[in-house]
Amino acid sequence: MRELERWTSLLRSPYIMWNLLLRGRYGFSFDLMPVELTHMSWAQRVNLLRYALNLMYRRSYPWSLPLHMQVELTNYCNLRCPICPAGTRTLGREPAAIDAQLFERLLDEVGPTLLTLALFAWGEPLLHPQLATVLETAGKYVFLAHSFSEDSEPFSTVSAGPTIETS
Repeated sequence: MRELERWTSLLRSPYIMWNLLLRGRYGFSFDLMPVELTHMSWAQRVNLLRYALNLMYRRSYPWSLPLHMQVELTNYCNLRCPICPAGTRTLGREPAAIDAQLFERLLDEVGPTLLTLALFAWGEPLLHPQLATVLETAGKYVFLAHSFSEDSEPFSTVSAGPTIETS
């Protein structure tokens, strides 16, 4: 099966390169959801090409910055889900939220090249005390931001950019 996947990828390469370099478009799966990014910046395009070269040459020290990142905004939650370490209080860490300035420094470094940003881990991201500031910081960059809230309607996909749209 892998041989077939390799040949299929090779045959699709010119189409992918055309869309990526000239149109600024790239399609992929994120958490089993098909996603197509449009209006990609040149920094994102170059970083994606560097990532591809990392895979081709099997580099142990990558040429690219991360394409996808997951940030734990909080490690606490107001629910008690029996399968979740935050809910059962067995995480073994003091409840904390990421500092908004640390989040801003992080995105200043990698935000221009990210394709996706997941704003959750074990905690409830909507309980972050400076959530508006965090979302404003994320809104400076064009990538797909993904979050999920257990105790409210899921705002499962947020398209971050100059404006933040919820779908």
